[in-house]
Amino acid sequence: MNIITGYKATPHITSQQDRNTNIGVFGSGAHILDVGSQMSATVVSANEIEIADGTMVAEGCTAEIARGTTESLAIENGNQGMLRIDLIVARYSKASGTGIEDMSLVVITGTPASASPAVPTYNTGVIADGDSPVDFPLYRVNLNGISITSVERLVDVVSINGKFDDVDTRMDGVDTSISAIQTAMGGVKMKAVSKTVTIPTGRQTQTQTSVDFSSDIPSNARLMGVDVTLGDFHLPYMSNGETWVGKMWEKGIRIDNTSGAYNNYTMLAVLFYVEEVN
Repeated sequence: MNIITGYKATPHITSQQDRNTNIGVFGSGAHILDVGSQMSATVVSANEIEIADGTMVAEGCTAEIARGTTESLAIENGNQGMLRIDLIVARYSKASGTGIEDMSLVVITGTPASASPAVPTYNTGVIADGDSPVDFPLYRVNLNGISITSVERLVDVVSINGKFDDVDTRMDGVDTSISAIQTAMGGVKMKAVSKTVTIPTGRQTQTQTSVDFSSDIPSNARLMGVDVTLGDFHLPYMSNGETWVGKMWEKGIRIDNTSGAYNNYTMLAVLFYVEEVN
């Protein structure tokens, strides 16, 4: 194990170690942080888009446009009667000889088409694996003829405070759900009923017998559970086969039987149910 945030008398912290920490906080994707002007894009003309100040993080790699400054990006001329999609990407690069790393904004120009233009391809890879260059699309630029019709942000704007607020909101929802469950469980009612049932033999094939409790519980009730005793046997009963409650629905149960016949047996059932409120 290597200490990272500790004094070792010589330089020892690498850029990837710092990136790994950021990945643990923001994830491995690309995001714009809620800082400054959030790297907002403004269409200056048909050939220029301006990106405002802000900070971004991509695979843990942070880069910025300094506060109070902007970067101007040139957009190639469009073609009359044609559609085109360009991408504005943050391009990570690492020089093979020196190992010097950089991040810059680059416009990738798409191919004009009369309809349904394709999104241009870009460089993919994983910085931690040593890939270079790696592009992170930030904006999609839509052109119709010689005009830029829209600029769409492709990444989220995130903040740590916002994530904590989101967690708080989710926890509030969990608390509400737990309260609802506790209320519902507190409303569970119990009733013991006795029925005479005939369950045919199932020694060769399994038989299925339905037992309806709709006349025993309120019309707006739903069964939550049933505890069944059949004759002298509490289900499930095993003797030369099995007899058990195979299914339960809103108002009844099904007895599955692969043993002997039960003719005119007395069934004692404890019903657990809740009354639904519309």
